[in-house]
Amino acid sequence: MNMLLCRPEKITQICGNTLRCVVDDARRIEHIRNILKLQTGDECKAGVLNKGCFDGKVAEISNDKVIIEFDADSVENPPGKMPLTLFVAMQRPNTLKKVIHCAVTMGVEKICFFGSYKVEKSYWQSSVLQEKNLQFELDLAMEQCKDPFEPEIVFCRYFKSFTEDILTPFAAENPVFIAHPAGSANNVFEVMKNNSSRHCGLVVGPEGGFTDYEVGRLEEMGLHLLSLGDRVLRTEFALAALLEIFNLHYQNA
Repeated sequence: MNMLLCRPEKITQICGNTLRCVVDDARRIEHIRNILKLQTGDECKAGVLNKGCFDGKVAEISNDKVIIEFDADSVENPPGKMPLTLFVAMQRPNTLKKVIHCAVTMGVEKICFFGSYKVEKSYWQSSVLQEKNLQFELDLAMEQCKDPFEPEIVFCRYFKSFTEDILTPFAAENPVFIAHPAGSANNVFEVMKNNSSRHCGLVVGPEGGFTDYEVGRLEEMGLHLLSLGDRVLRTEFALAALLEIFNLHYQNA
């Protein structure tokens, strides 16, 4: 936990610009006390959800709560979001968690999980998708990468609805890439330098891959194929490598 994530409802103003955040959940209290080993008076980073990061200090610490105080004027912005929308087929629960962590720590702006032929129906009943569990994974990722701005996350269970209602209007205004062995890693730099849109999209299929029909449908929409080579990679490994290609593009743009 490189940043203590504070929710607005847990914050009170105590004096002038000095704000106070109360941490009362067992996970973070244990981490603060036993992993970070913070004590009263120690400095720490405090992030207010969707507001910014602040230089904080531990004002009080006990077995059942930790109080952090920080100056509202000490706000600093985290690294900017990558202007990229990630469209990723629904994954098995453990992989889904890793995908969320990877996307959030890499600064993805928006994530859309969609269904396809090789996505198991049971994945949509995963407990990870319950609001409190999904928020838990987002919080862990934001705390790790010191970015309190959470991405937008949407779900579309059916491939047809995904392509017609979500992907088609997006692709009409922005270049979109699909992870596929037949593509080229150089596509990103070649396509983006000749496109007026700064935003782009990346489509990543299910663990079993897209069907030929699905790939054909996506190609018909004008998506650009993007490959990492011949090796078969786990989804979370492939995603990290793919996102770094876009990260390098935006850093050099």
